[in-house]
Amino acid sequence: MMRALIFILLLNIPLLVAGIGFCQVSIYEREFLINNSPEYKSIHMGGLLDGENTYTESNFLLGGIGFEPMVFIRISNIGAEIIHAPRLVMNDEKRWFDFNTLSAEFLSGAHTNKEKALSIWKLMRDNRFHYRTPTSGCNVADPLKALGIYGYMTCGYASTMMTSIGTGLGCSGRVWHLRYQPQPERGHAIAEIDFGDGDVILDLVDVYRNIRITSNTGQSPIVHADSLNKTAYFEMKIESPFVMLDGMVKIYGFQATLQDTLTLQFSSDQTPWENLWSASTVGLFLDSVSLGDPSLMLTSQAIRYSQQQDSLRFFYPTQPYPTDSVRFFTNSNLLVSRVLGKYAYYLRFIFSPADSVTGCGIDSLKIATIIQTSRRFMPRLKLNDNILEYADANSSGRSVEIEIVWQESIENSPPDQIVTPVFPPDGGEPEHTQFTFSWSVPADPDGDEIVDYEFQLSDRPDMRFPLSTNFEMYISAFGDTVEPQFNIPWPGLLNDGTTYYWKVRAKDSNGTWGRWSPIWSFMPHGVMMPLNGEVVEIGNEFYVQWQPNPVGNVAAYFEIHGSNEPNGFLADSSTRIGISDQSEFNITGKIYDYYRVVAVDSQNQASGPSRLIYFDGIMASNRESPLDGDVGFAIFQNYPNPFNATTTIRYHLPQTLDVTLKIYDILGREVFVLVNERQAAGEKSVVWNGWDQFGKPAGSGIYFCRIQAGKYDQIHKILLVR
Repeated sequence: MMRALIFILLLNIPLLVAGIGFCQVSIYEREFLINNSPEYKSIHMGGLLDGENTYTESNFLLGGIGFEPMVFIRISNIGAEIIHAPRLVMNDEKRWFDFNTLSAEFLSGAHTNKEKALSIWKLMRDNRFHYRTPTSGCNVADPLKALGIYGYMTCGYASTMMTSIGTGLGCSGRVWHLRYQPQPERGHAIAEIDFGDGDVILDLVDVYRNIRITSNTGQSPIVHADSLNKTAYFEMKIESPFVMLDGMVKIYGFQATLQDTLTLQFSSDQTPWENLWSASTVGLFLDSVSLGDPSLMLTSQAIRYSQQQDSLRFFYPTQPYPTDSVRFFTNSNLLVSRVLGKYAYYLRFIFSPADSVTGCGIDSLKIATIIQTSRRFMPRLKLNDNILEYADANSSGRSVEIEIVWQESIENSPPDQIVTPVFPPDGGEPEHTQFTFSWSVPADPDGDEIVDYEFQLSDRPDMRFPLSTNFEMYISAFGDTVEPQFNIPWPGLLNDGTTYYWKVRAKDSNGTWGRWSPIWSFMPHGVMMPLNGEVVEIGNEFYVQWQPNPVGNVAAYFEIHGSNEPNGFLADSSTRIGISDQSEFNITGKIYDYYRVVAVDSQNQASGPSRLIYFDGIMASNRESPLDGDVGFAIFQNYPNPFNATTTIRYHLPQTLDVTLKIYDILGREVFVLVNERQAAGEKSVVWNGWDQFGKPAGSGIYFCRIQAGKYDQIHKILLVR
C-alpha cells in the first residue's frame, strides 16, 4: 500500500469589514499528534476579539465577521494506514457529518412544536448570510451543502432548505413566495413547516494496473511498474462533499533517463484524460503541479449580476469569492462569469520505463486541495478555552498530525457589559403589555461611540430562543439614530401574568460587541383580547358578539373594527367602525367580510385584536314562504369562525328531508361528509373537528360547507386556522 500524505486546508483569512483593519495581531501555532479516536485537545486563545464579538448579520456583506481568529487547519495522515472519515469538531459545535447528527444538534432540548420550529429558524439565523447567490439544484435543498459549503443564500433558497429539513424530520412543508406591490417582480420567500415531527473530509479511491510497491527496500523508486511490456498506471479519485476549487500535487520521484517517462493526467469524470505534467529531471526530484488552471477544476457560466459582488471577499481580501465555487470575472458592469468548482476529480500517474521497471517511479505524494466551506461552519476558536475533538472511523493504527494556526488581536476593546435595566426593573411588574424597554448606556474602554444594541426577549429563563423572531433585533434596524431602548411595536404581543426574560448588548463604532447583560425578568399586566367572536342574527339585524377575556385587567369598553380585505386586516384607527361598553355591537348597515374586537381598559391601554371574525352574509339565507307554516329553511354561520379545534354548524329544516352536508376545499374537492341521511323537521347541529375523510387534520385555509336538503342548496365559508 502506498504511503500517502494528504493535506486538507481550510483557509480562512481575516475579513476586513467597513474599512476596519486589525493591526495588533499575533500569530500562534499548535501541532497535535493523534493516535486515538476520539481524542481531545485544549487550545487557549487570548486577545480581545473573536468571530463572535465582531459578527453582525448583514444583507450585503458576505460573512459579517470583523475578525476571524482561524488562519488555517492542516490534517495530515503521517502513518501507513488509510484513515477513514477523519473529523474535527471545535467546542462540540457543528457536528454536521450527516442529517442525523445535524438535526440532533440543533433539536437538542427542543420538545414542543414551537421549540422545534424556532430551532430550525435559529439554525438558519446563526449560520447563513443573506445574499443573492446563484447556488442551485441539490445544493440549496441539501442542508449539509447549503450550510456547510456556502452559508449564504437568498430568502428563497433558505426557505427551500428549511422545508427540506422539515421533510427530513417527517413533516410536511412548503415555500411561500410573497410579491410586493407595486413592484410584483420583487418579493420575499418564507418557509412553512407542519409539525403535526457524509463525511466532511476528502476521500481517496485507488485504481491501479501493473504497479509494484517496494517500500521496505530503502531504494527509489518505491512505486514503479511491475513489468516492461504492459501499461503501468494508477488512478486516484479525490472526492469531497465540499466544493473543491484549487489544488496542488507535490511529487517526490525518480527518473533514470529522459527515455523513462512519468506522466500525470487529470480528469473530472475519467473521460477524457488531459495530460497535466511529465517529469523532466534525471535522478531524484521534487516537483509541484498546480491544479489552479481554470480549465481543470473550474467551470465558467455567464450570468447577470450587480456590482455589489465587488464588495464581497471570501478566501482572500484581494479577490471576490462569493459563488458556489470561488471567482467572479466581471466582463462589464452587469455581465459576470460565475465559476463553479468540483465535487470530485481524478488523477492518473502513468509509468513508461525504457529499460528497467525501476527506471521511473514515485516515492511519495502530497496532495493539497482547497475546498470551500461556509465561514460559520468552519471550526471556530473563541476567546479563552476551546476543546478540539478529533475522530475517525478506524479501529486502530492511526497516526495523524493536526496543525492549527490562529491569530489574536488586541486592536479594539469591546464595550462594557450593560448591568442595569432602566425599565422594566429586574423582577418588575409593568401595568401594561405594550411599553418601551430601556437600559443604561455602557462605557467603552477605548472611548468609542456606541452605535448599536442587540435586544432579545424570551419566555424561557435560559433564553435559548426569542419569544418570536420579532424579538431578537438590532436596534439600528428601526431608524437612523440608535437609542438604548426597544419599543414593543403592537399591543397584544405579551400576556398578562406571564414571566418574561430579556437581555441586551452593545456594539461600538469599531464593530465589536460587548458581553450580553445579565438576564432580567418581569411580569406585565394588562387587558387581554376578547374571545369567541361571532356574527349572529337577531330578528332581521346582525350583531357582532364576543366574550370579555377572564384573564387580565377588566375592559372599560370595546372597539369594533371592520374590513373587506381578502386576507384579513390589522385593527387600527382606519378600520374602527364603533365602540361598545357591552359584549355585542349592531353591524346592520356596517356590513363587512371581516371583524375584529379590541378591549380597552380604564387606563386607555388597548389589548391585541381578537381573532378574525368572518361574516359571509348568509344567516337565514332562504326567506321563501315556510313550507310548514312556521320557520323556513335556514343555515347559520358556524361557531366559532375562524376555528382551530372544532366548529359547530347549525341549520333548520322546515320538514322531513333527505339531507347531505359536506365540507369542500377551495379547489372544490370533497374533504369530509358530515351528514348523509333523512332528518325530521327542526333545528339541527353538527360538529366538524377539522379532519378529512382519511383521518388526517386538514390544513389551514378557507373551506366551504354545502348543505342540500330537498330543493334547498346552500353554501357558506368556513375558516380553519392551525
